Amino acid sequence: MSSAEIPFNIAYDQQSLRLLELPSTLHDSIKNKKTTALCFKSVAVDPTSTSVSTSSTNNPKTGNAFLCTDDQTFQVRQVQSSNSIYVVKPIQGQAPDPPQDSSHETPQETIPSLTAISLSHATLELIPTTPSTIPYLKSVLPVYEGPNSTSSSISHETSTTVLQSKFQLLSNGPFSTEEFETAWIEICAFESKSSNQSHRPSPTAILGVWKSLLSGVEAAGSNHQYENEWRVEKRVIQMIQEEENWEGELISAVLNRIGTIDSEETAETPANNDDNDADMYAAALVQQELCIPWTGTTLLQTQTANWEMDGIQIETFMQRWRDLLPEHWRDEARLELLKGKYSEHKDGTISFVEESDRVLESDLAKPASGMGKGPRKWHDKFKQGR
Repeated sequence: MSSAEIPFNIAYDQQSLRLLELPSTLHDSIKNKKTTALCFKSVAVDPTSTSVSTSSTNNPKTGNAFLCTDDQTFQVRQVQSSNSIYVVKPIQGQAPDPPQDSSHETPQETIPSLTAISLSHATLELIPTTPSTIPYLKSVLPVYEGPNSTSSSISHETSTTVLQSKFQLLSNGPFSTEEFETAWIEICAFESKSSNQSHRPSPTAILGVWKSLLSGVEAAGSNHQYENEWRVEKRVIQMIQEEENWEGELISAVLNRIGTIDSEETAETPANNDDNDADMYAAALVQQELCIPWTGTTLLQTQTANWEMDGIQIETFMQRWRDLLPEHWRDEARLELLKGKYSEHKDGTISFVEESDRVLESDLAKPASGMGKGPRKWHDKFKQGR
């Protein structure tokens, strides 16, 4: 088999390039056009605040870079290499001149050659991570207390933040679109139409909206009872928005957290009804499995915050919880639905446990750092590889 030499040159003007190593799953997703966009993001370094900075690799630490897709987040880390890594570019070059004593002229041929256009001693690798999106949003979103408050209060964690739209939050936050939307719905965050600014409601505001929905459905005489769903008509939503001054976007956020909202295009509206009657059919469907634990958790948050002692009596809490549910769901309220979200005290009271303070059983079963059977340092791995 014959072989041929390929000329190799190093360009005088080197380009500044960074090499990014893609995980196989991300590479395949891009190749198959399942990933529509790749975004580099980072948390801005704020010397006056440390609320977002943590030591966990799963949290968006300030100054770190992240690569986000539609549904995944990767932390970007630079890895040094002892080898010289060249980025080369193929170039069509001319063959050497023929000998002078050639008996006849031959056309000059072109041969392929390689030219190094960049030199790198490091690569960027991507580490799959699950960012703590909810704590991040809670730390940057101002808290909405309700229509009767003099102004939307801002917690001490966010006293230095700037109001942002939902689009700005997504663009600047180190998380994928899917992770952002999931957290946005979970905390009932909303963007005010009047100001285009995002807020997160306090537990008291969330509970206030839910109580208004309950009383509104009863007052409208439209308490449709289904086994696993509870219907809220459009006219009820409009009524509490106009009469109680709740933000329409907040009402939608609460309903979207515990159910689904029918759009005007998909709502079941009889063809022979006029526009006024149509308001009765464009509605939201609240799901029982989402609503019952959600109301219990939200109530416990508000009761713990407002209680002068360490907690609230279980019997008192359970009665208030049942009062917040549609009548045909009240018997389904059970304390075990809130497992992991409350702490029970010796005096028969319970109190809400913040997510950051919860200890999962799976975490208790994990060995302590450095106690595992795996190699602890690089030289241990080297020994085992011999």
